[in-house]
Amino acid sequence: MRFISSLTLAAIAVGCGKPKGQDDAANIPLPSASPASAAQAAAAGAAVDGTCQHLFEAPEGAELLCEEHVVANVAEIHWRSYGLTEARALVNQRYHAAAGGCRASLVFKPPLFSVAVGDQRLETYESSDTSFPRCSRAPRDSHRTVVIISLKHDRKAP
Repeated sequence: MRFISSLTLAAIAVGCGKPKGQDDAANIPLPSASPASAAQAAAAGAAVDGTCQHLFEAPEGAELLCEEHVVANVAEIHWRSYGLTEARALVNQRYHAAAGGCRASLVFKPPLFSVAVGDQRLETYESSDTSFPRCSRAPRDSHRTVVIISLKHDRKAP
């Protein structure tokens, strides 16, 4: 199972609640879109921190589809999905090249493509795939790729 799917299922099993709409008070912010090209961001981010933080920014030219926060007893996951008109193979190549100089876990075993650093994860999907997390806003017909960016926080026991 994929990271988000398995955590979502685990959250359901242990009892979770998803706030209706966007929960601003509990939102865990993810970096916003950068005006720099993916290659420039990759080089700059890797040189500065070596952790690939730039990989978890909104993809250039992407359209935000969903932004949700899932709360469970043991963890919280904040995820966003983006629609891109670019072919998935091209999107994967860009992220694969950008992750090359960073301390990132990279899984490239078609059809799975995933980049992770700690509790941050990015995965790509064909827009016609039904296995990625969805919300009320589906990818447009012009979207060929969906990128899911997530951040997990373990909750401390009281």
